[in-house]
Amino acid sequence: MQMPKLTVEGVGTFEVPAGKRLVNALVDECGVDQLHACGGVARCTTCRVEFVAGEPTVILGMGPIGLAAAIFAKAAGANLVCVDLQPERLKFACETMQLGTALPADAHLADNLQAHFGQLPSVVIDATGSPASMRGTFQLTEHGGRIVFLGLFVGDMTFDDPNFHRRELTLMASRAGLSGTFREVIRLMQAKQVDVLPLITHRFDFADTAERLPGLHREAGLVKAMIDFDKAL
Repeated sequence: MQMPKLTVEGVGTFEVPAGKRLVNALVDECGVDQLHACGGVARCTTCRVEFVAGEPTVILGMGPIGLAAAIFAKAAGANLVCVDLQPERLKFACETMQLGTALPADAHLADNLQAHFGQLPSVVIDATGSPASMRGTFQLTEHGGRIVFLGLFVGDMTFDDPNFHRRELTLMASRAGLSGTFREVIRLMQAKQVDVLPLITHRFDFADTAERLPGLHREAGLVKAMIDFDKAL
């Protein structure tokens, strides 16, 4: 039986075992990375956007995913504003981690962004997963800008098409990192170009897991928790 062939532009044409997943064939048979070399879900977002150094950028939602996106956006040279409803999240992002300028998610956000940048941001990344916030990105983005939906929700998304076309916006989604994602994340960490350790806000021993885990999500200041297995070995 003749094997299927896969052609990679600029690389060549390769025989691929029948039934093999495309992303695996790209690496195993073609010797190239899976679609593109980028970093985890958050790093993947910065790869999709292709930041220009100093580019006005806003990230909506300073939960763990938004924080990670902000870390890599800053490393890519973005001129960053961080937005959230919760003041403590903004304080952590912009004071503890020094990722950018803090702005509250309120009715004056568009005006405040305009005042801060001298224009609306050319990159808007929504990491909230809130339908209302995601719909609002179309009003926050500069003409010709890019919107990235990093957060998601289960349901339909609608927006005003004339406004979308008038602003000549580009809408992208970013969800899953690929194999090259993690290699690039490791490289950036080893080179000390990004520091993710501040994301680990809580630690406890494995022996305390049964007691701590059920209520962990309610503990103040939680971003990421680390379970220590040293004493369990």
